[in-house]
Amino acid sequence: MVSNSHENRLAESNSPYLLQHAHNPVNWQEWSGAAFALAKELNRLVFLSIGYSTCHWCHVMEKESFEDEEVAALVNSAYIAIKVDREQRPDIDQIYMDVCQALTGSGGWPLTIILTPDQKPVFAGTYFPKRQKYGRPGLIEILSAMAAEWHLKPQKLQDSAQKIAGHFAENTSIACSFPDESIVIKGVEEIVAGYDNQYGGFTAAPKFPMGHVLELLLNHAVSKGDGELLKKVEHSLLAMYRGGIFDHLGGGFCRYSTDERWLVPHFEKMLYDNALLLRCYASAFKVTGKAIYREVAEAISDYVLRDLENPDGGFYSAEDADSEGHEGRFYVFAYDEFMRLAGEDAGKALAGYFGVTPPGNFEDGLNVLHLSQSREESAALCGMTVDDFSHKLADFRQRLFVYRSQRTRPLLDDKVITSWNGLMIGALALAGRYLGRADLIDAARRAAVFVRKNLASSQGRLLRCWRRGKAEIDGFFEDYSFLAHGLLELFRSDYNPEWLKWAAELHTQAVALFAGRLPGSYYETPHDGEKLLFRPRNLTDGAVPSARSILADNSVLLAGITGDNRYVDLAAAIFTDGASLMLRAPTATAAMLNALRRYYQYPLRILIHAEKLSDAEAFAEAVEELYLPDSVVVMSSGDSGEQILKTLLTDSELFSSPGPVVQICLQNRCLKPVASKAELLKTLSQLASQTPAKPDKS
Repeated sequence: MVSNSHENRLAESNSPYLLQHAHNPVNWQEWSGAAFALAKELNRLVFLSIGYSTCHWCHVMEKESFEDEEVAALVNSAYIAIKVDREQRPDIDQIYMDVCQALTGSGGWPLTIILTPDQKPVFAGTYFPKRQKYGRPGLIEILSAMAAEWHLKPQKLQDSAQKIAGHFAENTSIACSFPDESIVIKGVEEIVAGYDNQYGGFTAAPKFPMGHVLELLLNHAVSKGDGELLKKVEHSLLAMYRGGIFDHLGGGFCRYSTDERWLVPHFEKMLYDNALLLRCYASAFKVTGKAIYREVAEAISDYVLRDLENPDGGFYSAEDADSEGHEGRFYVFAYDEFMRLAGEDAGKALAGYFGVTPPGNFEDGLNVLHLSQSREESAALCGMTVDDFSHKLADFRQRLFVYRSQRTRPLLDDKVITSWNGLMIGALALAGRYLGRADLIDAARRAAVFVRKNLASSQGRLLRCWRRGKAEIDGFFEDYSFLAHGLLELFRSDYNPEWLKWAAELHTQAVALFAGRLPGSYYETPHDGEKLLFRPRNLTDGAVPSARSILADNSVLLAGITGDNRYVDLAAAIFTDGASLMLRAPTATAAMLNALRRYYQYPLRILIHAEKLSDAEAFAEAVEELYLPDSVVVMSSGDSGEQILKTLLTDSELFSSPGPVVQICLQNRCLKPVASKAELLKTLSQLASQTPAKPDKS
């Protein structure tokens, strides 16, 4: 470990990741025009390293190389060294990740790039050891060779860099026609072809939860009455929950499973994963009524509210995989340690239930907790009834949680990212609606207020991230799209038109700031943003859905709520531009397929008007008895919010009725108003069983 006597320019940063490297002997500095100007002045290559605070292999590379005096001497003498937090600057990360994947066929973090002084890449890779091992070249060898070539043959590297940069500057759009609904069906079929019959999930190991894929499949199964597909989704949801990827003591899901069984996770916990999965489990409960899905959804929300919520309402980004210098150390147990805590009377049964064995299932003979037996099997092992064992299990789980809490916790990345908060706002609002948990809707509301107070400028522009009182970096496309998504879900849960108004404003800003020259195309950076090597476009889903897909879904919802066909046109343009990609890579475009599915379902708009708020709420509660993921409820009770609705809705004539009255509209057609809950539920049940007509895109 290097001494803290070293200090570089990262000590002035507000990023937890950059601060981790502030005492490396490498003379790191943040990405800036000044850094590249210095590279030009000194005629040096730029050594660019991109990662994030909870990245395990980033920690490994730091320990092996960036804390090493020999590596530091080489970097400092021949390069300008720049560190980038990919979560703060997803634009820079995407540009050079695209380059890495194109040049090497793979990507990941830490991302290692060597650039010319004008930001053009000449080398790309991910993790490298200090010296050659694991079949990988060593960082010292790479840096030495590239520095020598720059000194001896600079024009050769310049030509290579220009060729690489030119490739990414080309327009790769493919002209397409508007996709019909069959593209959703084909996409679902291709995703399902990858289904793992034994262990669940729809990809091979390493297995990522991919909440947006599961949400597409769940909603498609329900809308088409496909019981077999629903079984596959349920199998996957249950397998993920039973595996070690789920934290059976503290709740919440880890980043991914390293194996096909969902057993051994990569232990970092990300806000966005838990947001996407909270939606899935809450929706599965609403669809099936099975208590296990409520249990998992509540465990996720308990974790988020306990460990990731800022005291003022926003949500932190992530928790590290490592503690005490080892990945997963906070979460795993030795057999003897576990048995000592479990006690003699039910110890073997509890060990069997959690899959804890003397040889272990993880490094150094340690155990990742997972559910390897049913409660019935475990109860039989110790001669207990299932109820008695369940009580014993609940007591032991709490004691084990308290015991584990005394360990050194993994690092908390305490920056608040606008886009990820948008996802969690939406997930908590949806879960509160489906689970009947007003406190979850309250938490979503607190986060929305936090973002509005701390991450929105007086002109309404968003900022990317906040930490310890300081907000910085102009918002990106996903910040606008994801926050608008969260606000729409919040509006659908508490019916406050202020959220709808803000969502509509953000949607309009997103189109103005990020739209490309071609209809349906969008960039990740604003038109007035920093000029980089090229302006990145994110066409596919990754760990989170693409911002363009979420914008399309927001457009469909806004069209359903307001009746404004301009939103329909925006969605249609995105679907047309993305049609070819949806056909070629459905797993990578699941969020857009889900938006297109909603487009063809077309959101039912249920307009409730009553003089008393309690009367309007009674009708809204009746609607929530059904699973209608594509419906939107607009509630008016003669208060000040009615004026906001009148400015947003194209048809607000119903507000003049004395009420209570409910009108159901779909596409450009409204049904006869109803005045009783029984009549409302009857009409909704009939509509839910009908195949919707193709929407009008004109």
